[in-house]
Amino acid sequence: MPAGDGSLLLPGGRLLLVAVFALAGTAKLADLPGSRRALTGFGVPLSLAGPLGLLLPIGELAVVLALLWPPLVWAGAAGAAVLALVFSAAIGGSLWRGVAPSCHCFGQVHSRPAGWPTLLRNVGLLVVAATVAVAAWRDPGPDPLAWFGPPPVRLAALLCCSSMRTVTLPSTRASAGR
Repeated sequence: MPAGDGSLLLPGGRLLLVAVFALAGTAKLADLPGSRRALTGFGVPLSLAGPLGLLLPIGELAVVLALLWPPLVWAGAAGAAVLALVFSAAIGGSLWRGVAPSCHCFGQVHSRPAGWPTLLRNVGLLVVAATVAVAAWRDPGPDPLAWFGPPPVRLAALLCCSSMRTVTLPSTRASAGR
């Protein structure tokens, strides 16, 4: 494998997307009220914030599962691109109106007002996701997580690790402030 041939681009992009969306999805599930408040901050009507507050993290975790299963890598990456596009549009629209709601992008783990860095991060994820989707359409590339076992085992391991991080981080913050 010669250096510089782009052979690590697809698995590296997949791993990045898996990590981001696994953390975001599990963190939002751990703080559904906060996720719903964030949606209303972006202008989603209260009547839709409840269902969307649940569907959003489920969609993020579905993206993770698809990215972990080689036949669906392109679909997972396309889903990640759509989510990143929607997030970018919501953030850009808020910035245009001069509003900076809390993005709650990573639930309790990381939440701050949406600004230009948040928009740039999401556009970057959009570029990575679109690149992976196009590349994986023809060939999903090497399976970067094959040593974890079959896809359901991989998802369980990722959710477990993300959930432990989500559950332990807030208590760590509380004890650090004493």
